Parts: sequence; structure tokens; C-alpha cells
Amino acid sequence: MKTYVINEPEELEKFKDGFTYYVDGNLKVYCDLSIKDDLEVKGFIQSDGFIEAGESIKAGWYIKAGEHIEADGSIEADGEIFAELHITCSKLIDGKIEHGILKEKA
Repeated sequence: MKTYVINEPEELEKFKDGFTYYVDGNLKVYCDLSIKDDLEVKGFIQSDGFIEAGESIKAGWYIKAGEHIEADGSIEADGEIFAELHITCSKLIDGKIEHGILKEKA
């Protein structure tokens, strides 16, 4: 599976498909990432900073962030979810929190 590298948030725009950023592979992010729509990655998502989505975040493998992971909608990973600080969403659909504090919004 191919791994795509993002060094600047604008580089994610090439993956935009309607209201979803879809990556057909793994995603390594070397910047803070804040988007208004959904983020869906076929493989893993790995970031040195934070990952924020206005809607949902979904990974086929795991999600790992050096700071926090936040979605106004849901968070889903087939594997582990790891954040140095907190994981915030309206609902955790799938995935095991390995590190970080889960905060589900009411």
C-alpha cells in the first residue's frame, strides 16, 4: 500500500472528493491538519501534530497523533487510536484507545 506524505495542509487538497478527503493508501502528516469535511484513509493516519475534522475521521488501520485527534462527527479505526493528549468526537465507532483521553460530545 502506498504511503502519501503531507508537509503542508494545502497538500491534502489533491485528495478532496466532494465533501471527503479520501486517501487510497496510508497518510503521514508532518504538520497540524485541520479540515472542515470528512477524512477517510484506506490505511493508517499518522501525524506529528494534531488532526481535526469538521465531520468524521476514518482509518482502515490506525490513527496516531502527536497532540490530539478531534472530529465533530465520529472517529473510526480498525486498529488502535493513539493521541498524546485527547481524542474528542461525537461517537467513537470502532478502534481501541491505546493512549489519550476519550471525550465524547453529548
